[in-house]
Amino acid sequence: MVRPELPTDAPSDDDDDVAIINREEGFDWSTTTLQQIENVNKAACDKLLALGIDAKQLRLKAPRIPAALNSRRLPNDATVDEQVRALANIPHSLSSVWFTLGAQSISSNQVLQSAELRERESEWKKIEKKRNDLVAKKAIEEKAKGLLERGPNEQRGWSVPELRSLLKWKMSVQEFSAEKANSISKEKLLALWEIHKGNKSLILKCLLRCQDQLFRCCVKLRSEELQHEVLI
Repeated sequence: MVRPELPTDAPSDDDDDVAIINREEGFDWSTTTLQQIENVNKAACDKLLALGIDAKQLRLKAPRIPAALNSRRLPNDATVDEQVRALANIPHSLSSVWFTLGAQSISSNQVLQSAELRERESEWKKIEKKRNDLVAKKAIEEKAKGLLERGPNEQRGWSVPELRSLLKWKMSVQEFSAEKANSISKEKLLALWEIHKGNKSLILKCLLRCQDQLFRCCVKLRSEELQHEVLI
């Protein structure tokens, strides 16, 4: 710590005006990291503390990279494909690119490829969600067909849970919700079943079309692992 009003090379006979100077020979600002500067600052403040001087206000703390950002930084020997995939998963801002790639150089072509990859992955997620909804609907259909094969109870007829299962098969999610089929009486459920039981089911056709879309999307993404999952 140097008092600005005192020249560093001026002798002083007054103990109150003594300036404590800590100079490190060969100190290079161009190659020194913030962590090294923090270490030097800590050592200097500790010396002041040993002399009985409160140096809390002089302590510095180097900024840290958040753990979430530090964990996604690529190694310096990352391939071009790894760089493109990493760029596709982050916002294209200077800080995000820096925290992800560090000092690695990238081309404008890689940025364009990452944008296209991000668009294709977004398309994949939308189709996959649609496929999962259809798979769930197909499970409802199989359950309803089992109920039809067994038929209603000879004495009580269809129960309320059975009617709801049948209606979930024949009605869309929006129709089922609009009719409040989860809370209406058995008589109303029977009336709805008479209306909708002749509806044609296009679940299998839609599911096959969705599978085809997913496979074509996987080919664009060049992911053999995803293609294998779709084929299964």
